Amino acid sequence: VILGLGLLASYVFRSPLIFDNFDELNHGATLTRLLDSRALFQPNPILPVCPFYPGIELVTIATRWLTGLSLLLDQMVVLVLARIVVVLCVFLIVERACHSSRAGGIGVLVYAANPQFYSLGAQYGYQTLALAFAVAAVYLLFVSIDATQPKRGRLFALALVSIAGMVVSHHVTAWLTVGFLVVWAAGLRFIIDSPGRPAAAATAGQILATEDLARSHAGIASRDEQSARRKEQSRIVGLAALVGVVLAGVWIAFLGHVITGYIDPIIQEAASSAAAMLGHLHGNRKLFQNSAGGGTPFWVTALILASAVFFCLIILISLYAVVWKKSVRGGRLRYLPAAIAATYPLAMLSYLSSDAKEVGARATTFIFFGV
Repeated sequence: VILGLGLLASYVFRSPLIFDNFDELNHGATLTRLLDSRALFQPNPILPVCPFYPGIELVTIATRWLTGLSLLLDQMVVLVLARIVVVLCVFLIVERACHSSRAGGIGVLVYAANPQFYSLGAQYGYQTLALAFAVAAVYLLFVSIDATQPKRGRLFALALVSIAGMVVSHHVTAWLTVGFLVVWAAGLRFIIDSPGRPAAAATAGQILATEDLARSHAGIASRDEQSARRKEQSRIVGLAALVGVVLAGVWIAFLGHVITGYIDPIIQEAASSAAAMLGHLHGNRKLFQNSAGGGTPFWVTALILASAVFFCLIILISLYAVVWKKSVRGGRLRYLPAAIAATYPLAMLSYLSSDAKEVGARATTFIFFGV
């Protein structure tokens, strides 16, 4: 139901017959050039980086060859499939992490409350498909290491395929996901939680009872087993992270100035804008007013502010539950999604600056995975 409502809000009410926003027109142009020339990396002067991340265009062309549908319907099929993968994987990850299908459903509901779920995450653009590859890779790795005997099997191979598809689909999604895998692997390797406190040693002059000895040896064996299992888990995730680092590095080296010339100005402008905002304690844009001077109705403003406050309160409560009440399994590794979720207020503050907003608004797509 949530997925269907999201698709309706994204397409039917906005533009039922054509993908007509800026990014969609750019990717549509890249798609038609790719179809006409049957050659990769055809120039796109409006968005030069677009042809060098052709994941969604290639999948669309493959869909057209398989189905014979019109190009517009093929684009919609690809988007619907990508959205289904994202929603399904979010559900399965939360369900496995919390041992509750109800928690999985709530997780999907929360992620669907992300405003980017209906804009950047729904449009015909390279990030939409890359997000599907990213959450699929995380889920497949999660299943691979969550078994009694972690192993590199078919699911691990599919995870590597997902990582490769992600790298050639969208730059930022690939970098953030690979960074997450590196931190995840490091956490598995170096953070080993005690399975329980072993029986205390006898004081001087006392003799340990047989059951105390057995309990003590069981505690040591359990810790050794956990340590060995965590090391194998870290090897699996670490290998996937290494593959991601190598593929992303090779792709960046291949693109060279094309990608740096696109990303560097955005980061520099956002950083300088954020620094100016902190220095003057106010931003350079008027809230709830667009660049043409158009305002926002009061009730919409109230809803926007209420939503931001609501999520900040929910995140505070959730952080307390995760950190102190240990409501999520995973030992101290549960701090990783908690730390990601805690950056949500910073993304909201970025809206005070026009340049920082461009980064902060897009960041909520990834922050909400932690939320």
